[in-house]
Order: sequence, then C-alpha cells, then structure tokens
Amino acid sequence: MKNWIGVILAAGKGKRMNSGISKPLHEICGKPLIKYTVDTLKKSGISNIIVIVSPTNLDPIKRLFGTSVRYVIQEQPLGTGHALLQCSNLVVHSSTNLMVTGCDSPLLKHQTLTALSRIHLEKSAYMSILTAKITGPTDLGIIKRDDYGSVSRIVETHKSKNTDSPKEVNSGTYCFDSDWITSALTNLRQSNVGEYYLTDSVEYAYKNKNTLASIITEYPEESFGINNRIQLAHMERIVRQRIREKWMLKGVTMLDPNSTFIDSESQIGKDSIMYPNTYISGKSKIGSNCTVGPSSFIKDSTIGDSSTIISSFVQGSILEDHVTVGPFSHLRPGSYIERKVHIGNFGEIKDSRLGEGVKMGHFGYVGDTTVGAQSNLGAGLVTCNFDGQKKHKTQIGKKVFIGSDSILVAPVSIGDNAATGAGSVITKNVPAYRLAIGIPAKIKGKPTE
Repeated sequence: MKNWIGVILAAGKGKRMNSGISKPLHEICGKPLIKYTVDTLKKSGISNIIVIVSPTNLDPIKRLFGTSVRYVIQEQPLGTGHALLQCSNLVVHSSTNLMVTGCDSPLLKHQTLTALSRIHLEKSAYMSILTAKITGPTDLGIIKRDDYGSVSRIVETHKSKNTDSPKEVNSGTYCFDSDWITSALTNLRQSNVGEYYLTDSVEYAYKNKNTLASIITEYPEESFGINNRIQLAHMERIVRQRIREKWMLKGVTMLDPNSTFIDSESQIGKDSIMYPNTYISGKSKIGSNCTVGPSSFIKDSTIGDSSTIISSFVQGSILEDHVTVGPFSHLRPGSYIERKVHIGNFGEIKDSRLGEGVKMGHFGYVGDTTVGAQSNLGAGLVTCNFDGQKKHKTQIGKKVFIGSDSILVAPVSIGDNAATGAGSVITKNVPAYRLAIGIPAKIKGKPTE
C-alpha cells in the first residue's frame, strides 16, 4: 500500500513473561513473535516498517531483520503513547497513514489489516481501531460506545466489571493519520503511574469530534496477545493446528495430527506421510512422496522426493531423492546425502558427503568424510577424524568396500574399487584396486585375491 508506514510496538518490558529473553523474540512454532507481525504487515502491502525497540532488545531484533526495517529506540518505558511519539520525526508532515500494532499477535491476518486500512481511507478517519467480540475474562481493554454506536473510549480491564459477559475489546491494532496522531500524543496526560497510553487517543479523538472509525474482526482470536507463558503455550497450540491443517489440505497425510509438530517456515510436499511423534522444525523442506517417522526429528534440512526417515534425527543436512535413513540414525549438520543412499540403524554422519548409491546398513560413524558413489560401508566403521587438536579429512573413493569394524585414522584416503578387511586399522593411504588388512593395515593385493 502506498503512503503507509507500519509501526510495531516492541519496546515493552514484558515482565510477566518472567524471562531474560525479550518478549518479541520468544518463538511460536520456531518463529519469533515479532517476525509474525513483520510478515503480516508485508503481506498486507506495507513494506515501509518501523520497529520501536528498547535499548536492551535493539541488537537482537536488529540481527533478526537487518536493514529491512527501521528502528526507533524508546529510551525510557513510558507507555505505548510515548513509544509511538518517538518516531514522530520519521512520519510527521509525510502525508502518510500509520498502521500501528503490537509485536505479540501472531494470529492477526493480513486480510484484516487490509480491511482496516480500507475503512480508514473510505471514512477519511483520523484514527481507526480494530476490535473483537469475546466472552469470558480478559486482560484486553474494553471498548465503550456512545448512544449512537460511535467508539468513545477504551477502559482497561482492571477498571471493568462483568468480565463474564460478552464484550467488545481492543485488539491493539490501529490506523492513524500521521500528523493527527503526532499532535494528539503531545496532548495526552500521564497516567497515575507516569505513562502515556495510546488508548487514550480514542477519547481525545471523540472529545474533539475527530473522525474515528472501527471494524470488528470476524475472528476474535486475532485480538489475542501474549503476556505470559500460559498465553504463549495457548497461542502455540492454535498456530500449530493451523499449520497442520494447511499442509493436510495441500495433500500431506498425518496419521496422528496432534503428535505431528511442524514449524511455521517448514515445507512439505504432497503425498508425503507424517507418522506420529514427528517434528519438522526450522526451515526444513520435505519433498513429495516422503515418509517421515514415527519419532523422527528434522531441523533446518532438505529431504528429497520419495525419501524415508524412520525414527531418526536429521539436522542441518541435505538429502537428495530416494534416500532411506533409520531407524535410530543421526545426520548431523553439514551432511550431504546423494540419491539412493541407504543409511540403516545407528549410523552417525557428520559434515560428510555420501555419493549416489552408498550403503551404510549398520552402526558406524562417518565424520569429515567424502564417500564416492556405490561404496559399501560395513558395520562398525569409524572414521577417526579428531586427533585431540584438529579435525582431519577422510577420502573414500567410488565402489569401495569397507569391511566391518574398520577404523580409518584421518587424514587418509581410500582409492576407487579398493577394500579394507574386517577389523583393520587404516593409517596410510590405500591405492585404487588394492586390499588393506591388519592392525596396522598393510596392502595385500587386490580385493578379489
């Protein structure tokens, strides 16, 4: 949207979170709360975004967004009205409208922001407010209307009665004419605790007969904020269910959706099957026709089409198509697994590349290693990549046969079509087409001899 600036209020202390982590940086489904707000603003068409931060959370929030947003510091925590006033020099006399919202409303929809901005422009309003109808106790401000149905003020819940009756509440999302709100904020009075509340601008607009618009969201949960860990957990359940439903509607099967956990920035291809107790986290991407689980954990990894991950951990790795892993194996960060590789039970791969068609059917450790295509890694293989001070590389060529319980002491290389005997300790390079056997291993001829 042209001539709009999005402003996110993220400088609050968030005391009720009882945390050393700033509230905007707490995560829901692997994504910081404030990132939901930034993404929603951008989806609504607002790309010019200001984040109002505190001196203590500026650096971590800046690391999250870099130069994609602007930052304004509220040096002293003097309320939401004071916070918005801090960016007045960036918006006054700019002929713009402001979309102002908090940093803790991950259920807010971009369509709702678009609807609010539309009514704001249609009515040429100085201020527009998003409200919701809810029942039951709430810590949200209560909307008060006059006899003609116009919003006249907002009453904080500690002053409100009849908490169990249906009520209209403030969502904490507003549109403002930038020049008007700058003027209005300078006229607000301090509260009893010395703060300036943005909600008081409603009464200011009403008393001065400034045009004030409002819409009631169709989805009351959009008004929900997060002030403590209980609310954080409640919101996480809602967002996780939305994510599950999205992927099931896109063709993903979940045998037990309630025990399938998918982060907001992960992706899953159609016709894939998620078995119970499966976690797809971070920015993972699962291909089509995959089988994951039961009891698998995938984090920040790419899994190619038609692959199977059974009861295993895959972290920071890339798997091409038709790969099978597990059960009970662990692919650590930096692993690259090419097509048609089979990794069986109790295998551990770290910072290594396994070529097409490699088989590692049983327990073993492969670290800092490159394995050529069609090689067979026998049960009990260990690549000794650490000498106590440095990590060293192991090179295994194509079509190599590594015998059971072989120990490869890096740095070392095994040539194409070579082999090691069972229980051998390889301390020196093995040429192509040769057999190494013994402790320490010696070259004994060709693998077929």
